[in-house]
Amino acid sequence: MDTDMSRSVVLFQFASGEQPLMADAPAREDDFLQQAWAQVSREHSAEASAITRIHSEWQFSPADEHFVRTTFPNVTDVNFNFARPGADGWEEAIAQARAVVEQFHREQEQQQRGERVLLPVLRSGGTETSIAQPFWELVPGALFATLARVGPTPHGTIGMEHVVPAQIADEAEFDRLAREALGNLVQDLEIGSTAPPGEPGGMLELKHPSGFVTSLVVEPNFHARMSEIIGARELVVAMPCADVMYVAGADSEWRARFEEMVLASTHDPYPLAPTLLLMDGTGTQVLAQQTG
Repeated sequence: MDTDMSRSVVLFQFASGEQPLMADAPAREDDFLQQAWAQVSREHSAEASAITRIHSEWQFSPADEHFVRTTFPNVTDVNFNFARPGADGWEEAIAQARAVVEQFHREQEQQQRGERVLLPVLRSGGTETSIAQPFWELVPGALFATLARVGPTPHGTIGMEHVVPAQIADEAEFDRLAREALGNLVQDLEIGSTAPPGEPGGMLELKHPSGFVTSLVVEPNFHARMSEIIGARELVVAMPCADVMYVAGADSEWRARFEEMVLASTHDPYPLAPTLLLMDGTGTQVLAQQTG
C-alpha cells in the first residue's frame, strides 16, 4: 500500500476511453502538474489536445491552473482529492491525507473479509497434517475437516483464512462454528440426478459455488439425506476433486465407474486427494484414494 502523500499522482484521461496516462511529481512544487505532463508526453508522445479530463491527488497551484488553461484546449473536467495547503502547512496536510488513505485501505480490506464465508474444508491424511488447526475426523488417519473463511481475492482467486485455536474459546464455540460452516455449505447446493428421488440405481452429482462441496460428507445428516434420495442404505461417494461429488448405491453399476474415475484423477491431492468412500450410516470407509 503506497501512502507517500508527498507526491501527487496525476491522471490524464482521453475522451476515446483509452488507458489514462499516469505520472507523479513532488506535491509541494508549484509546477508538479507541468512535471507530470512532461513525463507522460515524453514517454508516450501524448498530444495535449487529446486530453479531456485531469485528475490529481493534490490541488494545483495557480501556476499549474494557468498551465491547464493554456495547454489543454479540450479539458472539461479537472478535479483533485486533497486541497493544497499554504506553504507552511504541508507537513500537517500530508499527515492528514496519509491517514485518510490508510483508513480507506483498511475499510476495503475489512469489506473483503466480510464477504468471506465460513466453510468446512475436507482434507485427506492424518490429523498430524492439520497444522495445529481445530478439526474433526471423518475417517481416522484418512479424512478430517477444518474450518476456514473463504472468499474471492482482489486478484480473482479464492482466498482462505484458516480458523486457528487462538480464535476459538472452547469446544462449544468450535461446535457452533462447525454448525455455521455446514449450514453455509448447504445453502446454494446444486444437485443433479439421473433418476427420480427414491428410485434405486440413480446417481447424484453435487456442486457448490464455493468449490468445497466434498466437505458435505462430514455433515451429520449427509448419509440419511443421500440414502433417501438414492433409495439405498449403502452408498459410494466419489470425490475426484474438491469441487464436485458423486453419490450412488454401493451395489449399483456406478461403483466401478466411480473407482475408475477417482483412480484416474489427476487433480492436486492437497488439501483433498481424489477419494472413493463407502457410507452405510454407521461409519465411513475409504475404498480408494489417489495420492500420487
